[in-house]
Amino acid sequence: MKLYSLRKAKSIFKAVYKLYRRKKKKLSLEVSEKFRLSLIELQEAILNRDREKADLFSRDLESLSKKYFTKKPWEKFLEPILSFGVALAVAMVIRQTVFEPFQIPSGSMRPTFREKDCLVVSKSQFGLNVPFTTSHLLFQPEEVKRMGVFIFSGEGMDISNVKTMNFYVFPGYKQFIKRMIGLPGDVLYFYGGRIYGIDKNGNDISKELQLESLSYLEHIPYIHIEGKTISTKTTGKGALNDLHSSTLIKQMNLPIAKLTISPTKELHHTFVSKPNPHTASNTPLDLYQYWGIENYATVRILPKALLENKKDLPYALPSSEFYLELSHHPSVTKATIGRDLYLRQRAKVHLEKSYIPLSEAHMKSLWEHMVTGRFTVEEGLLRRHGVTLQEAKQSGAAPKLQKNIPDGTYEFLDGKLSAVKIGGISSQVAIDHPLATFENWKCFLFFNAGIECDTHFLPQAHDNGILPARYAYFRDGALYVMGAPIFSKEDTNLKAFVQNETARKSPSYSPFIDKGAPLKVDGSLDVEKILQYGLQVPEHSYLALGDNHAMSADSRDFGFVPQGNLRGVPAFMFWAPNDRFGFPNHGIYPQFTLPRLIIYANLLLILILWIRYDRRQKNLRPTLHRNRSEA
Repeated sequence: MKLYSLRKAKSIFKAVYKLYRRKKKKLSLEVSEKFRLSLIELQEAILNRDREKADLFSRDLESLSKKYFTKKPWEKFLEPILSFGVALAVAMVIRQTVFEPFQIPSGSMRPTFREKDCLVVSKSQFGLNVPFTTSHLLFQPEEVKRMGVFIFSGEGMDISNVKTMNFYVFPGYKQFIKRMIGLPGDVLYFYGGRIYGIDKNGNDISKELQLESLSYLEHIPYIHIEGKTISTKTTGKGALNDLHSSTLIKQMNLPIAKLTISPTKELHHTFVSKPNPHTASNTPLDLYQYWGIENYATVRILPKALLENKKDLPYALPSSEFYLELSHHPSVTKATIGRDLYLRQRAKVHLEKSYIPLSEAHMKSLWEHMVTGRFTVEEGLLRRHGVTLQEAKQSGAAPKLQKNIPDGTYEFLDGKLSAVKIGGISSQVAIDHPLATFENWKCFLFFNAGIECDTHFLPQAHDNGILPARYAYFRDGALYVMGAPIFSKEDTNLKAFVQNETARKSPSYSPFIDKGAPLKVDGSLDVEKILQYGLQVPEHSYLALGDNHAMSADSRDFGFVPQGNLRGVPAFMFWAPNDRFGFPNHGIYPQFTLPRLIIYANLLLILILWIRYDRRQKNLRPTLHRNRSEA
């Protein structure tokens, strides 16, 4: 039989000694003496490095342990469960208060973070999180920085499917990652893909919101230009079939206006709220005047054939193969009655429509700045990444591609096509890849359906009213689409467009032209305009937006984030291996804050105590001395 090593003998000694000290009172004097003598003899053998004696006494102790320290069935059952439960509880507390691994679930924060990126999140940046609650100890509001990325819990917020299971055991709430835009009391206004504003003390914070390091970001004040609608069906005597007589319009998840239809089909509107408390009560408003919405349009590309069928064009347009359609100035006062996407008859927000011819150069420029969601090509079908092929086939709405497109998962970012491999690792494809080369049909397809990957977003003869998440805005006279000045200020097509729009201006039509940034002639911020039309962030609340406005459900959808829901900030990205690896570009957070120092101090204390305990366990001579004293 092979002799036990001294290391194993030492391990047996420690294990049996712990059991002996805990259970010796339940042993008879005779049995207790046997354990005591065997332990002393084993210690001396180990100290003398006598392997043969150590082996002999180790086996004696093992035999005694099996005879007298055998666990009862209920102990065998409960011990691993209790150990697992304690470990799980400790892990949950650490994840809620110290740090937590976090995987990016969607493309809402592109290009800062992409799907499958893995982060370490610091949970003590703003305060000491109280585990399993939405509250803090020692919350430091001054540590919450505009334009910094942060993590928050969805508990108690108007977010669908927000519940989850932590470790498949503890019920909890999903966490989300967004960029901090507005602090309590801020008043914000959107123009030109940028945000202007003042803080609660009236100070201009526009520079904080327009950091040079984050100039690649653009900000849009809405997801759906018509807003979120909640309709109520007419019931009772005299109700009309399928008529929804009441429709509530929301933006930023705030109730803006209510549209009602009378039994005689007369349409009435009532504004529920103003942009902010500073707005004069007698100021005439419409939906597009809130927060600078009038400075933005939702856009799509129309082929020539569809535009030729339109009989309500305001002016003659130059002939072109493709046109950019702009839907803008959502109006409640000019609302109409019609059917929505679900074929419900209800009041609908009115949208103005405008068109700009797209030359070949414009189409190429759009292609060179193309941005899409992550998508998969398989069997000639285009589907959103995460949707199975079977689901795509069953929906019947997956766009079809030409057969020469290789199967795989891809994404467009700033006109560059990348192939996505296992683990979310992406690499740019060759310039002659069939999907990367410019063609008009590709530009048309990916501009209109490259986010949703659904044919319902492609323009059709019988317009379904579904608009893609594509936006346009003026900045300094140029028209931007996908963050790029596709139409320069000197572009002849844009000049003609602006001239025609200006000529259309009337009480019944709101033109889409550049109204300019909210600045005075001297270049200073127009505080009066900000106060009259800006969005005010309530007390103890925060405005959160995703970096990828086209694919982000953020405050524009679920509203402001309560202070208690703030959980932490990304500290380090450890996957995937690319140029985003390391410390993220999320604004400036101080390395040391009071809550973080408290956490660090406690961790250091725990580490010191553990090291001392571990050294005592490894030191054999003091243990021998204690045993002999007991003898």
